[in-house]
Parts: sequence; C-alpha cells; structure tokens
Amino acid sequence: MPIVGQLNPWPGARAPGKPTCIVVEPLPPTEPTTLITSISATDAPLPTATPPPRDTVTILSVDEDKGQGITRFIITATSSVKTDPQPILICTGTGVNPLGQSVMTSLGNGNFILDVAVKHGLDTVTVTSSYGGQMTLTLV
Repeated sequence: MPIVGQLNPWPGARAPGKPTCIVVEPLPPTEPTTLITSISATDAPLPTATPPPRDTVTILSVDEDKGQGITRFIITATSSVKTDPQPILICTGTGVNPLGQSVMTSLGNGNFILDVAVKHGLDTVTVTSSYGGQMTLTLV
C-alpha cells in the first residue's frame, strides 16, 4: 500500500503549510415550496437543433503539372452550402502513391482549393464534405 502525505524532509527551502478545513454547518430547514406538476398546452416546446442539409459537391477542375517524378495537382471544388457554418471538404486520391485525407482551403462562398504534389500521379480524386456530399473523378 502506498504512503500518501507530505514529503519529509521537504526538498525545498520551506515546506508548504498544513492544509486547513472549514466546517460548514447545514442550513436550518425551510418551508417546502410548491413544485410545478403540469405544463399547460400554451407553453412553447423546446427548440430542437436542425441538422445541416446534405450538400452537393462538385469537382470543378483538376490541373496537373508533371515534372521530375512528381505531379502537382491543383484541385478546385464547390459545395452547394454557401452559408455559415461552411462545410469542411476533404480530398483523397488513389494511385501508386495515394493521396491521404487532405483538407481543402475554403475560398468562401462554397468554393475550395487544394494544391498538392504526389509522386507518380493519381488515378482518381474524391472530394467529401462534412455535410455528406461526395464526388469522385477518374483522371485520364
């Protein structure tokens, strides 16, 4: 069983003081209060959170620039949700060296961009929205 308590001797110049406790006396009993036992029909119901709408994701363009075994991709996409809170768009790609989940940069008004370099290129690009929309494009 471990021993718990103040280090003795204390490693510093001065040991901390002993802890003190304050005893709080319970409050005297009070008269009981009346509880509300029913809710009238005129009371408004509690508001419920509205789930965000499922959006439509569109890949607008995938520009490739090949050089020295690396392919640079500039991927632009849009979401049909153009109001706050903006969706988060994630881009992935398949190929010899696949593109892992990469967060696209919001340009505002539902427009997004990703500038990424991949060794040996990509076969497909998929953009997925935090609101559920998704689009996959096969690259030729």
